Amino acid sequence: MEKPIALERLFKEKIFRIPDYQRGYAWQREQLRAFWEDLINLKGDRSHYTGVLTLREVRSPSVPRDSKEFWLLDDHSYRLYHVVDGQQRLTTFVVFIQAFTDFFRSLSAHQEKTSKEIYITDSLTLADVEERYLFKINPKGEFRTYKFGYTEDNPSQEYLRYRILGERGGRDVQETFYTLNLGNAKKYFSEQIAELHSLKGLDGLADLFKRLTKRLLFNEYVIDD
Repeated sequence: MEKPIALERLFKEKIFRIPDYQRGYAWQREQLRAFWEDLINLKGDRSHYTGVLTLREVRSPSVPRDSKEFWLLDDHSYRLYHVVDGQQRLTTFVVFIQAFTDFFRSLSAHQEKTSKEIYITDSLTLADVEERYLFKINPKGEFRTYKFGYTEDNPSQEYLRYRILGERGGRDVQETFYTLNLGNAKKYFSEQIAELHSLKGLDGLADLFKRLTKRLLFNEYVIDD
């Protein structure tokens, strides 16, 4: 097993899917609060180890050519993984990032700007963050390929797309115990991010983003089967 890596490296040229044999998102307020406190209490340049992420690679020949993942695997050397263990932490990270980008977009100074014109740090735009951690847009089909999600025909996947990640549509999204947890997680982080902004402004949010993506560490373990 290699040394622990940060989320910015973990997400490089990867697509993550929660297979249908896994339960849905189970974290509630107690776990969300612990995640938040671990993040904001990091001192100096210290990092926080968050555990092992166990993955199984889905080889390209078994991915249908008409799937939304295929173009990234075939033309851009991405790899597709099923998340065997660690999905609760990974899901929390994705929900957090979406709440973070939504807050930036909602600020009055950003109302007339595109994602490429909104800066989170001196050189990192909102579009950069979305493309790195949330989704890539197919240049021909103009559809989103999400970097994290559930396998198809899962109510949590539809809820994640339309209620959490902000894709348009999905009027009749099915709600379950697990989708309720997803919604509550986004609400919790949205509230905490807004409060931090009121106390520390945009510089505080930029620092928070760097902590999240650079100083939360995982061990990545890929199994053969």
